[in-house]
Amino acid sequence: MNLFDFALCFYSKEKKEIKMALSPKQVQVLTLVALGYSDKEICVKLKISYGTVRNHIDKSVLKLRARNRTNAIIIYKLTHKDWLEDSIENILGVNYEFTV
Repeated sequence: MNLFDFALCFYSKEKKEIKMALSPKQVQVLTLVALGYSDKEICVKLKISYGTVRNHIDKSVLKLRARNRTNAIIIYKLTHKDWLEDSIENILGVNYEFTV
């Protein structure tokens, strides 16, 4: 079983349920989590409190019906194909290209 098959086990196939809109700040926080930033590093980067970072992560996990933050990242990437590429440019100001 590969990573994507594993992720598919954890969410409904109905896209309406998966594509509940995350707020722009939730997407920013989820992006930084995906890039390996710790919660404290995200606080500094986005100039928000630690509790706010945790709140954004928890709300994202709930909205995506994920089991944890890693599962939320996988679900969001599977349902938003250009997410990381677009978000990295906006948040970090870096043009980054992913290859699969």
